[in-house]
Amino acid sequence: MTIYRGVGGVNRTVKQQFRGVSGVNREIKEQHRGVDGINRNVFSSNVDLIQIPYPSDLLFYLPMNDDSVIPKERINNEAITMVGTANIESGINGTQSKSRYLPKDTYFSYAKPYIPTTGAFSVRAFVRFSTSSSGTGGRIIYSTRYDDNLRYGFILSVTKNNEIFFALDYAYNSQIFPETTVAKNIVDNAWHEIIFSWDGTLNSGGVKLWVDGSLISSPKATSMYSVQHHNNGCTGNKMLNGASVYSTFNGYIAELAIFNTVKIPSSF
Repeated sequence: MTIYRGVGGVNRTVKQQFRGVSGVNREIKEQHRGVDGINRNVFSSNVDLIQIPYPSDLLFYLPMNDDSVIPKERINNEAITMVGTANIESGINGTQSKSRYLPKDTYFSYAKPYIPTTGAFSVRAFVRFSTSSSGTGGRIIYSTRYDDNLRYGFILSVTKNNEIFFALDYAYNSQIFPETTVAKNIVDNAWHEIIFSWDGTLNSGGVKLWVDGSLISSPKATSMYSVQHHNNGCTGNKMLNGASVYSTFNGYIAELAIFNTVKIPSSF
C-alpha cells in the first residue's frame, strides 16, 4: 500500500496486488513513507482468510496476523489499544501465519462497539484453548458493562466450564434474547471456528451459534429494542467498572470479524 499525492492535492492510496507462485493473490508487505511524512503499512493478503476486496457487509476485521506488536484492523484503519502483552504465535492450522495469545490481564480495546445497535449482525472468530479460562471466561468480543446484574450491549465468551456464553441486552438488565450458555468443550489445543448471528427479528431460531460448522444453539429473540452499548468493543480480559480482573482468556484468537448481515459456515 503506497500513498500518492492525487491531482487534487489529496493523498490517494494505491493497493498493489500480485499473483503468487501458488496462484494466491499476494500483496507486498513493507512500509513506505507517505507524502505527508507518515509511515504506511502494507499488509499481506495471503494470510488473511477474508480476501480483498473486502465484502461490503464487513464492519470490522482483525486477522491478528501482523508482525507488529499491536495488530492492524483492516476496514476502519482505527486505533487499537493493547493492555498487557499479547504474544504473537503460530496461525490457524497452517492457513494463516500468525495469531495472538491473550494471557491473564491482557486485552485489546477498539475505537467503537462495532456491533450494530439495530438489525442483523454476525461475529466470526477462530480460537484455540489448551487451558480452561476462568471467571466469566475468554471474551471473544464484548461491548457490555459486565457484572452480575447489569449489561448494556453484547458479549460472546468461552467460559471456564467448557461452555460458550452469549448475551445481548438493550438496557439495564433487559434482554433482547435470553442469556444463553451452551455446553461445548473446545479446550483441546485445536483451532475452532465460532460464528454467532442474529437476523434482527423475533423469528424462531433467529439467533444462531455455530461451532466448527455445526449449529449448537438457536434461541429466539424476544425484544426488538435498540442496543445501548456500554463500552467500545474489547477482546480478552478487560478491567471493568474499576473492579479487578476476574477472568482469564488463556488462549489464542485470530480472524475476528463483525458483519451487518447473517453469516453461516457456508458463507466463507
